[in-house]
Formats: sequence, C-alpha cells, structure tokens
Amino acid sequence: MGRPTLERVHARVVAGLPERVALLDSQPAASLLRQLTDTAIQEYMRSMKKAALLAKLRNDPDLQSRFQGLDLYPGSKKQLELGTVTSGNVAIPSHNFDMNRRRVSSKTYTSSPQLLAVLRRMYTGWEKTFQKLILVQIDKDTANSTEGQRNATTTPSLASQMPFRVLDFQALQAAHANKVAEILLVDWRRALVENIIDNLQDHFDLFLSDRVSYDSSRLKRVLTGLELRLAAQLRQVVRRSIDEWVRFVRHHAESGNLVLPSDTQEIARQQLALEHTIRAPRSSLFSVHLAFVNDQVVVEPSAQDVTAALLEPLDAIAAAVQEIDRLDCDIMGLLSLDRKPLLDFSVDSGTGRDSASRRAVVAECLDALQTAKDAVCASVDHAMQAAHALAAQFAAYTAFVHFDASAFLAELQPIQQQELQLLKQDKTPEDQYLPRLCAQIRRFHELAFRVDVIAFDFVALPLVCVHTSALKKQLRARSLELRDTLISSLVRDARAQNLAITARYAAILARINEKPTNEAQLARLKQFVSESKAVIAGIQREVAAIHVRLDALNEFSHKLSAEDFTLAHSTKEWPLKVAHAADSCDSALEEDKVRMMDRLALEKEAFELDLEHFEGDVRAFTRYGEVEHTDKYVEQAVTLFDALQDARAKAQDFNAREAVFGFPPTEYTPLLAKLEGDFAPYYKLWTMSSEFHSSRQTWLNGSFLELKGGAIEALVTEWWKASYKLSKSLVDDAPGSAEVALILRERTEEFKAYLPVIQSLASPALQERHWEKLRHTIGFEEAEEELTLQLLLDRGITQHLETIQEIGTFAEKEYLLQKSLSAMIAEWEKVEFQTAAYRETGTYLLRSTDEIVALLDDHLVKTQTMRGSPYIKSIEKDCKAWEKKLQYSQQLLDEWMACQRTWLYLEAIFSSEDIMRQMPTEARRFASVDALWRKSMEDTVAEPAFLTVIAMDKLLAKFQRANEKLDEIQKGLNDYLEMKRLHFPRFFFLSNDELLEILSQTKEPRAVQPHLGKCFEGVFNVTFQDGPPLLITEMRSAEGKLYR
Repeated sequence: MGRPTLERVHARVVAGLPERVALLDSQPAASLLRQLTDTAIQEYMRSMKKAALLAKLRNDPDLQSRFQGLDLYPGSKKQLELGTVTSGNVAIPSHNFDMNRRRVSSKTYTSSPQLLAVLRRMYTGWEKTFQKLILVQIDKDTANSTEGQRNATTTPSLASQMPFRVLDFQALQAAHANKVAEILLVDWRRALVENIIDNLQDHFDLFLSDRVSYDSSRLKRVLTGLELRLAAQLRQVVRRSIDEWVRFVRHHAESGNLVLPSDTQEIARQQLALEHTIRAPRSSLFSVHLAFVNDQVVVEPSAQDVTAALLEPLDAIAAAVQEIDRLDCDIMGLLSLDRKPLLDFSVDSGTGRDSASRRAVVAECLDALQTAKDAVCASVDHAMQAAHALAAQFAAYTAFVHFDASAFLAELQPIQQQELQLLKQDKTPEDQYLPRLCAQIRRFHELAFRVDVIAFDFVALPLVCVHTSALKKQLRARSLELRDTLISSLVRDARAQNLAITARYAAILARINEKPTNEAQLARLKQFVSESKAVIAGIQREVAAIHVRLDALNEFSHKLSAEDFTLAHSTKEWPLKVAHAADSCDSALEEDKVRMMDRLALEKEAFELDLEHFEGDVRAFTRYGEVEHTDKYVEQAVTLFDALQDARAKAQDFNAREAVFGFPPTEYTPLLAKLEGDFAPYYKLWTMSSEFHSSRQTWLNGSFLELKGGAIEALVTEWWKASYKLSKSLVDDAPGSAEVALILRERTEEFKAYLPVIQSLASPALQERHWEKLRHTIGFEEAEEELTLQLLLDRGITQHLETIQEIGTFAEKEYLLQKSLSAMIAEWEKVEFQTAAYRETGTYLLRSTDEIVALLDDHLVKTQTMRGSPYIKSIEKDCKAWEKKLQYSQQLLDEWMACQRTWLYLEAIFSSEDIMRQMPTEARRFASVDALWRKSMEDTVAEPAFLTVIAMDKLLAKFQRANEKLDEIQKGLNDYLEMKRLHFPRFFFLSNDELLEILSQTKEPRAVQPHLGKCFEGVFNVTFQDGPPLLITEMRSAEGKLYR
C-alpha cells in the first residue's frame, strides 16, 4: 500500500471518528490506529500476492499442471466440468436506499452509544478477566484466571498434592467449581447487570410493570441479544472446561497397563531391576489400596468410585452454569420475572419457539458433556485394568484364608493317637501324622514370605497408586497365624505327651521309693521294679518320636519356649534317675525281707496263744443259762464272734506272707472252723434272745400304725422255730442254754397270738371309717395315731378278733381296688399320642394307635370287673367316672381315626383347584373339616398327653359332625363322578381314583394318556401336537402299530 494512501487514512483519523464508532475505554486512539494500519497493510499484501499468483497460473501451463488438483484459479477444467459459474453480474432490484439506511440505523446496536458502551464493557471484561476461566482445577496455565493468578502463591498445585484420596479429590474439585461459579456470578454477571442499568436507564424504561408492553418492546430484544452473547461466552467456558477435563483425565489414564510375572524369583529379580525406573507415588492421581472383602481381592475405592469422582466435575460444570440466571429478572425489577438459567441444560422438553431455540443453544454443550463422560469412563476402565490385574495376582494367594486348621488337626488326631498306641505296643507305626502336618506348616511358612514379593508396597500407575501393604500384611498375618496354629498344636501335643511321660516317670520313681510295710507290699514292689525296665524302654521310644517331631520345627526357625525346651530334654534324663532308684530299691528290699521274716515268726506265736484262749471262751458258754443275764452274755458272744472273724482274716494274712517268702502255709483253717462251729449255736441263741426282747418292747409300746405285720410275723416265726431246734441240740452239752431256748420258744409262742391283731389293724388299707367302726366295736376313744399294741391288748382286743379280721379283710379288698384304679390312671398319665408330619401339607397324622386301643379295651374290662366287686362301694363313684372317661376316649378315638381315613382320601382330591371349582359346595364343607383337623392336630402336637387331649372341649362332638360332613362330601363326590360318566360313558371303565386324577387336571389334556388303554380297547397311547391348541396327531396300538 502506498504511503499517500496511508497518509489520507491517518488524516481522517486525526480529524476524528464518527460518534457511532465506539472505542474501548481502556484503549488509546494511537493503539487503535496502529492496529488498523497493520490490518490494512496485511490485507493489501495478501490481495496483491493472490492477484500475482492467479496471473501467473493463467499464463504458465507448467504451473497449471502442477497445481491442477487444487483448483486455485477460476475457470479450471475441473470447475468447468462441474458446470460451476465462476463470474457474472447480479441484478439488484431497485430499493429506497435512504429508508433502508434509516431502518438499519434504528435497529443495530451501533446506533446507540449507550449500547456500544455496554458491549465494549462486556467484551473487554470477558477477554481480559473471564475468558480464561475453567470450572475444573487442573495443573495448566491456561486454566488460571486473574483471580487464580492472585491466589497462585497460596493455593498448592495438584501435582504437589497427588496422589489424592477420592473423597479429597471430589471435595477439591467441588470447591474449585463453586469458587469459579461465584466469580462468574458476582464479578461477571452482577457487574454486567449494574453496567447495563447505569448505561441504559436513561435510554430505556427499566421500570415497566406491564409484561405485554415489555414483550413487544425494543428493550426486550436488546436484553435478549445481550443474553445470547453472554450465553455464547458461557458456552466457551463450558466447552473449554469439558475439553480441558477430558485432556486432564486422558493424560493421567495413559499407559495404565501392568504386566505381572507369576514366578516368585522373577518377581524378586524385577524388583531389583526396577529400583531406578519405578514411578513415584506422586505421579498418580488417586491413592487406592487392595483389600480382601467377601472372599475377593478388590480395589478400594473401586473403579466405579474412581469413575464417579472423575465424572462428578463434569456434572459440577453443568450445575455451576445452571446457577447463572438471565439478565431480565434483575434489570426489570417491577415485572417479577421468573429466574431462568442463562444456559438451561434442563430444557429437553416442551414446545414453542423459545424452548426450541434454547435447546439448540445448549444442545452442543449437552453432546459435549455426554461425549466427555463416555471418554472418561473409557479412560478409567482402561487405566484400572492394571490395578485389577494386580488384584488378580494377589487373589491367586488367597485360597488358604479360609483353611480350617481345627478341622485339619481333628482329622490328624486319630492318626496321631494310632501311632502313639502302636509305639506303646512296641510296634513301628507308619509315619503319616508328621509329614502331613509339616507339609501344611511348610505351605503357610512359604506363603508368608511369598506374598511380600508379589508386588511393591505401592504400585504407581498413571491414574492410581495401588497400595498393597495392608493386604500383604493381612495375608501374611493370616498365613503366619495358620502356621503358628499348626506349630502350636504340634508343640502343645508334644508338651502334653512330655508332661504325661514325666508324670509316668515320676509315678514309677515314687512307686520305687515307697517303703513296704508288709510282705505283700514287698512282693508287689519287687515285681514292679522288675517290670519297670520294659516300661521305661517303651517310654523311651515315645520320647524319641516326640523329639523327631520337635526337631522338624527347626526347618521353620521355630524356637521352643524355655519351659518346653527344658521339659522335652528332661524326659531323656528320667531313665537314669529311675535306674539309680531301682538299684537302691533292690538293696532296701533285701533288708526289709529279713526284718519282715522275723516279725512274721513272732506274730504267729502270739496268734497261736490267742487260739488257745478262744477255745476256753467257747467252753465257757456251755455253762451260761441265766436269762436275766442275757445282756451280759450277748456282749460276750458278740465280742468272741468278732475275734473269731479277725482270727480267720489274720490266718489268711499269715499264709499270704509265708507265700511271699516261699514258706509252706500254716494250716489254721481246721481249728478255726471247729471253734466257729462249736460257738455258732450259743451265739445264735443269745443274740436271738436279745433281739426278741428288744423288739417285743418296741412292738408293744411303739406306734401301732408303724408296725409291719408281715415282717413281724416272719421274725417271730423264725425265732420260734430256731428256739425249738436249739433247745433240742443243746440239751446234752449245755442244759442251761437249752432252758434259755425253751423260755424263748414259750415267749415267741405267746407273742404269736397277737399277730392276727397286728396284721388286721396295722395296715394302710384301714381308713377313718374303718377305725370308727373299730372304736364302736371295741370301745376306745384314742385316735389311731395314739394307739399302741399294749393299749389295744389292755382293752381286750383279742376278744373281738373275728370282728377285727372281718373289718381288716374288707378294708384290704377295698384298698386293692383303690390301688388298681390308681394304677390304671397312672398308666394313662404316661400315654401320649404319636404323630407324624404329613407330606408338605403343614399338618400331622395320628400313628401307632393300636397300643392305645388295646390298652383302652383292657382297662374297660378291668374297670367293669371292678364295678362288679362287692367291695367297690367306697370308690364306686370314681370307678364310674373312670369307666365313662374310657368309653368317651374309645368313641373319640374311633371317630378320630374314621375322620383321618376319610380326610386323607379327600385331601388329595380337594387340593386340586379344578375339583374345588367344579364342586364348590363340597369344597366349602371340606374346608371346614380341614380347619378342624389342622387345629386338632396342632393342639395334639403341642400337648400330646392322652388325658390332656381327651379333655379338650367337645372334641368328640366336633369329630362326629366332621364325619357327617365327610359322608355328605363323599356322596356329593360320587354323584359328581356318576354325572361325568353319564356324559362320557367310557369313564365307566375307570375307577373313582383314576377318574379324579383326570378331572383334577382339566387344563392338561395329556393327563388322560395313562388311562387310554382302559377307555379305548386297543389304544396304547397318542401323540399330541405342540400347541396351543393341543391336537392328537398320532395313535399307537398295544402292538406298536401307528395310526395318523
């Protein structure tokens, strides 16, 4: 461009621009002049270059062929072939230029200096301050606004805070979005509203109160135009925020693959090789960890949580923009306009021009949001594959977590016991317990160290830093726990066995160190010392086996406690202690043997002197005969009898001690037998005499009701007979003793006369009515509790013996009947109904009632026999009541079992909905019976005692009515079946049950298939076509012939 042209342009600028050309408040005229001049020069240079190029293309064929495919000049061959018009004159219709000029001037923004000032402020503020704002926080300079730059020194960068916890990251992004939204609301929108009011309040009426007038005014069009410009600016923020966020996520999600070796040695080798190349934890965006949850190794927070955290800022962008309202609601205060978002992302429905235009405004942003969400989800899924692969690597080592150590040890326990038993039997067991136990211990021991080298304590991926230390610690702790449990079991068993062995050794040693006090103990101790050598050899084999098990723990570097170590090795020292004690014991036993032989000889001499004294004592009893000295003689007899018993025991002891020393036994038995035989009659006489006198006083003066007639009669009879025999046998050798025996016989004979009184009256059969009759007959006033035999004898009771026996006999008969009735009632108190659940019906059936029926029949016969007894009067009322209860029970059981049989038959029928629909009356009747049955059986199961069940209120009447209903139901059922047979006579060939089986499945025609052979001669089965409808397509005979 030539200089004269530029000077003419500059002269016009210096002369001043028209008022309609607005300058920015902050931009000086000189700056604007330079910018405009530069623009004009650049446009001029471009136009000249283009003209020169086109001129050369027209004149240079070589250049045309080179750039032919670019269509750079008009009239090219390609354009001509397409029929494109490249030049021409366009006719312009005539128009009123002045009028159009005035119309344009009145409608454009540039016609109003106030509007130009508003626009200038809008664009200047946006380009300088708000254009660079984004609603997400990322480490990028373009994301920092002026406000953000002022806070750059106080707000740490994302990189310095990584890796984030998911919740912290969400809070950080939410805070940033709120902060930027606040800037847009206050610094951008509110400032613009105030500027509009300041500039336009004198040019437009901002206090309109009529909505119709406002809608048709130029002010609304002006505000709408401004809002559209603001919406366009806001869309830029939204799009740039979305694009930056997607770029940010993709940056952190790239290269997320991780190849994990499976071999432990390879893992260790790679750890050493990667020490210098491993990513630092702060290079990852999020911090996650592996956890063992519900038997699975999972990443926490999960991939879904991470995705949600990265999607939330996108939703926050839309939410923040939704908070920025349109301008008219604040500018037109008197109209009370609704507050509507400048960018309404919820405008996805409705009709009308306004809704359509606003959907078009936000459609691009909504599409961008959805595309961004899809991209974020895809990036996270790709980036989390490595974390999941790491989790899978750990999952391969979690199968042992639920290993049941207790069950495993319980399984090995019988094997261990069997091996120990074989060792005690001096047999070599098959070694299974220790290898199996050590194999498991070795497995957990190796796992405890293997999990540590699966991966580093953290694996820094681009998106997430996966921390594995907690999981490794958990798995290692579990494996060590299982290992230690098995080791502790082995050590505990070894400790128990060592303690038992130590106790056995201690018992052997204590037994060897015992001091024998007699010959038997001496012999047993010698035998024990001899046998202990074999026992100790067996124990030593057990000890060796225990030490083999404990030595196996050295492989796992397990250190025994001081107590267990000392205990285990002390078992090897015990044999020496026992052997030393056994040698000492042998010497001591020889000394004890000599001492005991001397003592035995002295004791035998003393015993022989005692036997001579016993002979004199026995001869002395031949001279005793004074009855008044009975107590004295009885005491001497008892003393001598005890002495003879002691002598026999001592003789046996002497013989046993002589056997210990190898001496022949001394024969004391003949002498002792002669002494006992000679003394026996005198001992029996005097003890019997003493017992009779003491017992007679008790019987005569003691409580009469406590006397036992049968026992007293047996004793008196025995004494009477024995005294007679003794009087005969002692008359020659001891006439005094024979006289005593005769006196005892006379006194027992005298007492036998009282036995009928005792047997008749000292009986629990006598009731108060019997005693009243006795008082009236004999004539005494005392109560039966105060009576004694002596008192009755004094009242002359023997004179009324016949009456007494008659009353006693009658009472005994009544008492036997009462006992029989009580026994029957007691027997029924133990009887219970037996029940069993019936299929899946939820109710029960009675079973095993035959025993109850038999018992009822038996007791009815017994009760009726009792009622025929002449002695029944006292209990006749109770007996009649019991008979009535038995008869009621018999009737109830008959009705119950009849109801059960019929209910079982009908329950299967009326369980079909088809039958219930076809027979509604019978179905209702059966429902009432079924309810009674279920209630009765439920009560019986709860209280199965027979007497409790039959006491239920009106149970017999209920079952009688139920059976009547069941009879009516069966009659109705038979009538129904006959009606069906009349409709289809071939049903006469089927039984009731077969016909009911068909009728209970009316919606299933194929139910007739099993019964075709009975209904139609020669037909075996048919083939149904798949329906609906079900059509018979083939028929097969019994011989296999097919008919179509």
